Amino acid sequence: MKKRGQFYLIAAMIIIVILVGLIGFINYISFEKEDSMKDLQKGLENEITYTMDYGAAHNLDSSEFKTIFKNLSSIYINKTNDKTSIFIYGESSGTIVAKGKNSENSNISININGTELTLQNGIGEFEENYILAGNLVYFNISENQYSFELSEGQNFKYFIAKGKGKEKIIIQG
Repeated sequence: MKKRGQFYLIAAMIIIVILVGLIGFINYISFEKEDSMKDLQKGLENEITYTMDYGAAHNLDSSEFKTIFKNLSSIYINKTNDKTSIFIYGESSGTIVAKGKNSENSNISININGTELTLQNGIGEFEENYILAGNLVYFNISENQYSFELSEGQNFKYFIAKGKGKEKIIIQG
């Protein structure tokens, strides 16, 4: 009888160790996902800083900056296949470009100078040019509103969201 009790005790301990191991593994995976978004943000911030410094050192004009920013946004759109990405670049009180990709079946709209326009309805890429009178750009994804405040001179702003349903990881800059 004693051996039978010991067997159940050992079996219970093995089950507990397996459950604790699974919970630890699941937590590790969820932290990995968050770290990948942080790494993406860090890389993007470094690229933006380098591009701005390069443009200032070489006295690039507005069209040259837009060409570089268009290429940079295309690279990051391709890196973020499973994410919704929006890049806005250009000058405040001037021409801006809104470029990105919607990875969810949702509606993305942009509010420029008080007028709301649809950027993308459903999954797919978009690129639109706008004349901005002020320094604020608002966009809506489904029912959530986000904003970019543009400073004087050249700007490169980004919004990248990953996740499904109610849980989303968002990086913005």
